[in-house]
Amino acid sequence: MTLTQSLLRPVPRFDPYRTPLPGVYLCSASTPPGPGVHGMSGYWAARSALRREFGIRTAPALTPAS
Repeated sequence: MTLTQSLLRPVPRFDPYRTPLPGVYLCSASTPPGPGVHGMSGYWAARSALRREFGIRTAPALTPAS
């Protein structure tokens, strides 16, 4: 994977996780940060969906409450 591929895959967009279909988001090895970074594309796609669909700008805490 080249630097150009990591920046322009799957399409050169500001939000590469969003698709033209409402409520459908892409999270795969073809989206940034690319293959080999397990789980991060899903994390960023979920952040994009929370922002676009629900207006949530900050990620919820993922740790158990103390």
